[in-house]
Amino acid sequence: MTPGWAADLGRRYLAGESSMFLLHGNTRDLFPFEENGASEFVGLVPYLQRFLSRSKDIVLTYNVSQGIQFAAKGMKARC
Repeated sequence: MTPGWAADLGRRYLAGESSMFLLHGNTRDLFPFEENGASEFVGLVPYLQRFLSRSKDIVLTYNVSQGIQFAAKGMKARC
């Protein structure tokens, strides 16, 4: 089950409204992620990486202390 905010973000992203979003609020919460019939709770960054990797070839995140990181190891080779 996709949280309402994630469904809205996905709709806006796929509609081409924006390619960048600033998320704020309870960013340390855990979110339900369902894949292959199994469900687990994950943090915000892993949730978004998994969610976006379903439809995008390359997904990366940026953290001031860690720099740019790819969602999966094979993604860096595609750049």
